[in-house]
Amino acid sequence: MSEVTTIDVVARERAGKGEARATRRQGLVPGVIYGNKQSPVLFAIDPRIITAELNKAGFYDRVFSVTVNGKSETVVCRDLQRHPVSGAALHIDFLRVAGA
Repeated sequence: MSEVTTIDVVARERAGKGEARATRRQGLVPGVIYGNKQSPVLFAIDPRIITAELNKAGFYDRVFSVTVNGKSETVVCRDLQRHPVSGAALHIDFLRVAGA
């Protein structure tokens, strides 16, 4: 197995369209970690981190270690929503890896 990339993100308190828009106004990309029969974790991530990881091979096939408030989650990228014209990241979904 290849090296696991560690990503630090900032926790978000609330979900919803308004909160996601407010997060984007702050220059961050909203996201969620879900799966493995645990509660979803909402977060905001710097878009430069996403762009840097997208420029490496196999973004959707790689395992990431995402740290939210000091708690680390082993995840894979499940979905990345982009702006239809600019291609900028609008929202990212991570799926927990079971047994990791």
